[in-house]
Amino acid sequence: MTSNNAKKLKPGDAQYSCLPRPNGGIVDDLLVYCLNEQLYLLVVNASNIQKDFDWISQHNQFEAEVNNVSDAWSLLAVQGMESEAILQKLTKVDLSAIQYYTFVSGTISGASEVIISAIGYTGERGFELYIKNEFAVTLWDTLLEKGVTPCGLAARDTLRLEMGYALYGNDINETTSPL
Repeated sequence: MTSNNAKKLKPGDAQYSCLPRPNGGIVDDLLVYCLNEQLYLLVVNASNIQKDFDWISQHNQFEAEVNNVSDAWSLLAVQGMESEAILQKLTKVDLSAIQYYTFVSGTISGASEVIISAIGYTGERGFELYIKNEFAVTLWDTLLEKGVTPCGLAARDTLRLEMGYALYGNDINETTSPL
């Protein structure tokens, strides 16, 4: 289903990949999280959720159970040099132990079952927090109180551009080869 071999992932590992088209184009780029040997979380671009879900469902040769849980979860990405220090005050999880492209589940600022990953998709050290929607506003408010400055997609895109990371729709699309 993806261009990389997800079988190489151990629970707690993440992988950058893409959904390739038969002609070599890219349906979307995504992150693959191995939650356990039988359960994976695919994080796609928000603007492509339905397109990607349909693609995966149509090409599911192994009759795997596929669920779209996008409406139940939020993603807060806390990026930058101070991200670890700010977040460490909100959790007992040892954030310094989370290596690049790995993740743990834990409690942060009272929210349980948070997936705390260290992908750093902006090119900075940072953490991506996958959190149930019911806790998202409270965590957002807490982060603002701790001095986190919110920024939009244009700021993220600038950081990714500086790192040479491709942006779906700008640098890669259904006609771009993953090679």
